[in-house]
Amino acid sequence: MGVSVAPAAPLVSRVPPPLTPEASEKALRQALKALGSAESLTDKEAIPRIARSLRDQHFVAIGATRAFELFGDAFTAARGVAHRKALVYVAHELLVARHGATMRAGGRRASCLKSFLLPIGQTVQGFSEDERQSYCRLLGKWEKLEALPDDGFKELEQAWGVAQPGAVMSTELGQSNAPALGMVPTLVTQRAPILQAA
Repeated sequence: MGVSVAPAAPLVSRVPPPLTPEASEKALRQALKALGSAESLTDKEAIPRIARSLRDQHFVAIGATRAFELFGDAFTAARGVAHRKALVYVAHELLVARHGATMRAGGRRASCLKSFLLPIGQTVQGFSEDERQSYCRLLGKWEKLEALPDDGFKELEQAWGVAQPGAVMSTELGQSNAPALGMVPTLVTQRAPILQAA
């Protein structure tokens, strides 16, 4: 008497089907705009979800340079402090998660730097010291992890107007590689929603 075994179910890919460049741009613009909603700002999975969609769909459809140009547009259009931070935290997630493996392919780190992080420098320089501290801490983390391309840290430090990074950037971001949209990365033991801190 033999044991019958049911046929294995076909494997279902977790990667969504490819998008056309036009559909990708539209979807990414909508996602970046929605990132500023109260619902997204309290959703701990919003940043990783957008990072995955970039990795799995948008980088393939429109390339990293165009994707990060859209980030810059969204950052410039964002009115809320928490929304702007959330956009930069998505870049942070991509730069440091899995030791930045997603960003090493095809010059993506350079695209992030040149098409998003450097262009927002003038805006970041205009922020109050309190608002800029979160950005400065990210710079420190990126330097420590060597997450940016050669000389990228120095360029970004200059673009963002960080005069003495050692004094400001000594605070660690905590255990998570990427802070959730609803979390402030500046606190190590106690995290608070961005909406309350903003």
